[in-house]
Amino acid sequence: MRYIILAWLSLACSIAVGQIEGPSVIEPYKLTTATVKSNIPPGAVLSGGWQVGPGLDFAPTGENAIIWTGNPGKHVQSFAGYWVLVGPEITVKDINGVEQKFKPYLGSGYVNESREVEVKGSDPPMPPPGTSWGLILEETGDSSPAWARLRVNLRKTYQSSDKHLLILDQSNLPLSLEKLAQTVRAANLPLPVLALVGEDGEVVKVMECPKTVEGVQKEVGK
Repeated sequence: MRYIILAWLSLACSIAVGQIEGPSVIEPYKLTTATVKSNIPPGAVLSGGWQVGPGLDFAPTGENAIIWTGNPGKHVQSFAGYWVLVGPEITVKDINGVEQKFKPYLGSGYVNESREVEVKGSDPPMPPPGTSWGLILEETGDSSPAWARLRVNLRKTYQSSDKHLLILDQSNLPLSLEKLAQTVRAANLPLPVLALVGEDGEVVKVMECPKTVEGVQKEVGK
């Protein structure tokens, strides 16, 4: 029993080492994956959360994994988690002879990992001339959790679509879009704002951005 207790104490004091896996250099606004891998004990349960710097988008895709994309530049991704390991269920009798069942605590610890990622390039890829497309202006630093999730899902949806949708921070626009942005701002609507651009390159409609992918598709197309 003494050796078992020492083993449990050793495990309880251990620190898990992990790393973030997945591409660290991507093209602008292209979605890719990131996953936390760690050496936590077999059977332990790890739960945690991601944090990213300004200019990056992400959405959970599974256990300790995300899809992400972002604006051109260098950024930081971080994951902080806590793991817990319990043993098989044990049945014992208390002083009154009543059976009690519990799973013994065997250990726990933290996983804290960060890495630098880079989005190469400068201006976003522009839609071909003579096509209609959608433009969403936002303020990245003021994003709500709901909009952050929708933004990633929209980029994922329109990445493989024949229609074109750009989602850009109004404070960091390429000069080629500044004229369109002035027309959108003149509508004086709360961000994020969706603008529809016609085949002639002029804004034909400005509205508050719909709150679902389907709502945006209804306006921009699929």
